[in-house]
Amino acid sequence: MDMRSRHDDDHSAHAHHPRPTSTGLKDPVCGMAVDPAKAAGSGEYHGTTSPFCTATCLDKVKADPPR
Repeated sequence: MDMRSRHDDDHSAHAHHPRPTSTGLKDPVCGMAVDPAKAAGSGEYHGTTSPFCTATCLDKVKADPPR
């Protein structure tokens, strides 16, 4: 399997694609499980609106958005 095919097969595991967990989604900054109803806030992260576990994680993205 070439690297391109392998990357495509496992692309959902990358941090910029929040994956569902039993409690909701993962914070894309720290990886912590976040219940969207209890999130500290949400913001744009790699073209997707994501929940953040704390204002600190949200502030990190606002201060230095992913490119």
